[in-house]
Amino acid sequence: MNIFFKSNLFVSLCTASLTWLTYILSGLSPVFDVIYIVFFSTLFVYSFHRLVKFYGIKPSLSSDVNPGIKNLLLIISALSIAFLIPLIYNKSFSFITFFLISGLLTLWYTMSFIKTRKGHLTLRRIPFLKLILISSIWTLMTVSFPLLDNNFSGNYWILFAERFFFIMSITIPFDIRDIRADKEEGLKTFPTYYGIPFMKKISIYLSILFMGLVMYGYFLGMHNLMFSIALLISTISTIIMLSSVKEKNKTLFYDFGMEGMSILQFLLVMSASYFL
Repeated sequence: MNIFFKSNLFVSLCTASLTWLTYILSGLSPVFDVIYIVFFSTLFVYSFHRLVKFYGIKPSLSSDVNPGIKNLLLIISALSIAFLIPLIYNKSFSFITFFLISGLLTLWYTMSFIKTRKGHLTLRRIPFLKLILISSIWTLMTVSFPLLDNNFSGNYWILFAERFFFIMSITIPFDIRDIRADKEEGLKTFPTYYGIPFMKKISIYLSILFMGLVMYGYFLGMHNLMFSIALLISTISTIIMLSSVKEKNKTLFYDFGMEGMSILQFLLVMSASYFL
């Protein structure tokens, strides 16, 4: 079970589930090539980031990555690239361009492409950017990729906003978990600056904002009743989890519990679709 999470398979299933969820909510038939692209992209990126930590200047920050895990991550990274190349090959120029830009931003999170007087600059070192960047990239991958692949030009700003605030709400607990490591590394994040109790409230408020957007989408006719109920139930479950967030929660609470809120939301909406 531990390998399942450390190999990043579970988090990849989460992004793939959210991508499929976009197809359901937007009324489009799922294109599994795009879902696979998101899955293998996540698998590569998360494995690559952990490898960068492993080979980084401060190996103490990656003590959870033993040599066996390191070799597994290397294999997974190579296999992910091998699967991604044929999947992306036949996509449109606009899709590939957007994919590459998203990929470069994601790699820049831990890799440095710019050297400053203070050293090499990575996006994660820009104060308070960590939470916003992760939420934005997950939103772009799981919402923009499906819509862009379908050349869809409809007004789906509510779907983007819902996904962004949902991802941000379940990402804050991971920043709370990493608060000690971030302080040691000198990273300025929202939890390190504002504290845990305040950021727990913010994560719950973001979930409530998500619920408000779902209801607004229902009244605008962008969500049907069953989907709206499913999304609201998933949000209540998320709020219950967020209320239990502590800095010293067990790893499984974050890797399975908080991360798994994405899969729960997908399963609830998928189940609701059978009642239509």
